[in-house]
Amino acid sequence: MAINKFFKQIYQQIIGINDSPHKVAGGFAVGVFLGILPGAGAFAAVVLAYILQVNRAWALFKPVMVGFAAVGLMAALVSYGIIFFIVSVYRRRKEGGSR
Repeated sequence: MAINKFFKQIYQQIIGINDSPHKVAGGFAVGVFLGILPGAGAFAAVVLAYILQVNRAWALFKPVMVGFAAVGLMAALVSYGIIFFIVSVYRRRKEGGSR
């Protein structure tokens, strides 16, 4: 139940923001701008959002989502490579070649 409560708090922080639209848009813009940095993009986005006094939750939103997407893409590529290898070995054995 603690994990459910954690995600509920994150959801409320992102959706139930009491900041002005300008601060929310500024936080998202900082996140988009610095989210392209590998590794330190999320940290840099939060620091710059703090300095510029814009919304830090939305500054963190873009780098985190891109990070999840990159991990998903890498996992898909690795699984494709493994499946390709298995299928090629199977085809060679079926054809009678012992390469």
